[in-house]
Amino acid sequence: GWKVHVSAFYDNYHRILKKVAAYCYLHDIPFKYVTTIQLRHFLGRQCSRLSAGKVITIYPTNSVQFCDIMTDLYKV
Repeated sequence: GWKVHVSAFYDNYHRILKKVAAYCYLHDIPFKYVTTIQLRHFLGRQCSRLSAGKVITIYPTNSVQFCDIMTDLYKV
C-alpha cells in the first residue's frame, strides 16, 4: 500500500499537524502522528536517517487518493 510521510520541525509541528489532520478528517483518510513525547526522538540526532523528521504518516487507500493527497497538501 501507499504511505505519505509528512516532515516537520519543532517550530512548525503543531501548525502542520492541524492542517494535515483537518484534511484527513474531512476526507476520511487514516493517518497517525508522533506525540509530543515522541517528538524529541524523531527530531533528535539519535533517530535513524530513515525515520528522522517523519512525524505524520497518511495511509491512502489507492493510487488515485495518493495523487489527490499529494496535490492537495502541496497547495496547503
